Amino acid sequence: MENKFKTEEYSLRLIEDRRFIIPSYQRPYVWGNEQINKLITDFYEAFKRKDKKYYIGTILLYEHQNDGKKIFQLIDGQQRFTTIWLLAVAFKIMCVNSKIEGFLKIEDELRIDFAIRKQIKSYMLSLLEKPINGKNQYSDPEIESDEYLINIAKAVTSILGKINTYTNQKEFGDFIYENIHFVINTVPDNMNLNKLFSTINNSGIQLEHSDILKSLLIKKIKTGKSIYSRIWEACENMKNYFERNVKQLFPTEFDWSKISYDDLKEFKSEIKSFPDDEESAGDNAYTISDILNNDIIIGQDAINDEIQYEDQEDDTVVYCRSIITFPQLLIHAYRIFLKINEKSDFNCPFHSDKLLQIFDSLINENEHSIKNFFKCLWSVRWIFDKEIVKWIQVPGEKDEELFLTGISKKESYFSRTNKEKNEISMLQSMLYFTGNYNTQIWLTPYLKRLLDGENSLSCLESIDNILSLSLLTDKETSFSLTDKKHSLPETFNFENYLNESNGTSFRHYWFQKLEYILWKEFNRDPKREQNQKFSTYRITSKNSIEHVFPRNHEFKNKIIDEKKLNCFGNLALLNPSQNSSYSNQDVGKKKIDFDNKQTYDSLKLVYIYEDNDLPDFNEEKIDYHKDTMIIKIKNHYEDNNDWTCT
Repeated sequence: MENKFKTEEYSLRLIEDRRFIIPSYQRPYVWGNEQINKLITDFYEAFKRKDKKYYIGTILLYEHQNDGKKIFQLIDGQQRFTTIWLLAVAFKIMCVNSKIEGFLKIEDELRIDFAIRKQIKSYMLSLLEKPINGKNQYSDPEIESDEYLINIAKAVTSILGKINTYTNQKEFGDFIYENIHFVINTVPDNMNLNKLFSTINNSGIQLEHSDILKSLLIKKIKTGKSIYSRIWEACENMKNYFERNVKQLFPTEFDWSKISYDDLKEFKSEIKSFPDDEESAGDNAYTISDILNNDIIIGQDAINDEIQYEDQEDDTVVYCRSIITFPQLLIHAYRIFLKINEKSDFNCPFHSDKLLQIFDSLINENEHSIKNFFKCLWSVRWIFDKEIVKWIQVPGEKDEELFLTGISKKESYFSRTNKEKNEISMLQSMLYFTGNYNTQIWLTPYLKRLLDGENSLSCLESIDNILSLSLLTDKETSFSLTDKKHSLPETFNFENYLNESNGTSFRHYWFQKLEYILWKEFNRDPKREQNQKFSTYRITSKNSIEHVFPRNHEFKNKIIDEKKLNCFGNLALLNPSQNSSYSNQDVGKKKIDFDNKQTYDSLKLVYIYEDNDLPDFNEEKIDYHKDTMIIKIKNHYEDNNDWTCT
């Protein structure tokens, strides 16, 4: 091999002659529901668009010989590659007979193997033999206690739950195999792999599309480049709160002893203390040539992710993780900017990979328009940090939860505190977990209408209801919803849909929407509200549909009508570990397990397991529960009927 990197483009089909080893120094597989759902959703959106090629980044390999065979060590890209293999095994488990199953093995060996970790190879081989209705192996204590197996086992269940909701499964699997592309960099054989791996893990921020976009826009600004560069940077750092970013970047331009958070809603460029000089831009404004030729990295370096305040102890400062990326925020802000200026939505897909294409029209606008967009971005980020949930670590625990935060002021310092969960935070959580992770399309109309002064809860319930019933695309519907007045040409009949017998193919959205509706009901009932199990309940990511009356009953009991077995009244949405804990037990045993848990797995299940005559859970009771739940959903739509059908 030559003494330099070799770079080639591949699809899964084009690497069918290669076998990959994940080295022993790699960390375990750690992807959870969020990352898995993002990847699969990305693939499915590309599939629906009929993309010829969809790129998922770079894979780094080290090639060597073993017994005369070429072996490729996977230096970087393990999480994505393992997830794709698990995708392939999910299609096999479902008996889809898709081309992607060709990625599972090469001759008699697994396509992907883990060096030293023999238990992983054994488990992966067992997945190839697993029937679709087989026992969920996640419940095995041996797997639960193994850090190298636990997330792989969870991932299989999550992927199955996600793929089950899609139509055209065979074609989708074929698309992944043929059309998902990546760039493989193969390192020279004299490379120090340990040093290379360490360098990769400790590398800094790389040049992003948003960095290039910033340079293109700033280049068009003739006066006040530094000001607008700092506006961008204040909005760019999504790892901290907006007011903290602003305070660090504009330490003297505002009177921080008097200003409130609401005073930051609009960027007032007429404030005299803002310098209006081109020379001050030298540290922050770059051309594309500057970036590419001088290895300049712009953006989040300018902001410390852990801003400390003189009058606060470290443990009182709340940090956060955003539910969207900065490029996604840019796109939402641009759609709002277009609406404010009475322009049409952009035509290309909503995706951060299309950022430069999306902003092509703005890049060619004049200085005045570009400055106005920066000011719009400022306002959108302000309302986003005020009204949108964020991932925040629970005090004393490792886990993160979605919280809204309250903003208070002491002298010249802002502080944040977690709010108790309420209807708006639960509704946002539901939308986050059921929406497209790459768009969170509901944010465009919601942020726009909040800036216009609408009530947050009634506004978001209306947006959710209309998005769920519209037969137009989510992108089309969401842009029209930026105005309160809107109409639907025709609507989806959710009652007919929920009366069907779709089993695991039911869209997960309807289960999660029902959880929100039931949470509102429970929260307004004093008896329910004081229940400890209810107080600890959260809407979380769930991908596994549970059959209350099991498909393979432990005592071989059967419901006569297969349609009843797979109807909405016999189903609940759980996470993989919750689902596996019930397994194929009799309904009476499931109730005991449900009652013994510290919190509710599902509020829908509360209605089932509160039945005093539960052991006789038959077709009649399944129908009754289904009808009761549909009525609750119907009433929710009727209570918030801020929409018209034309």
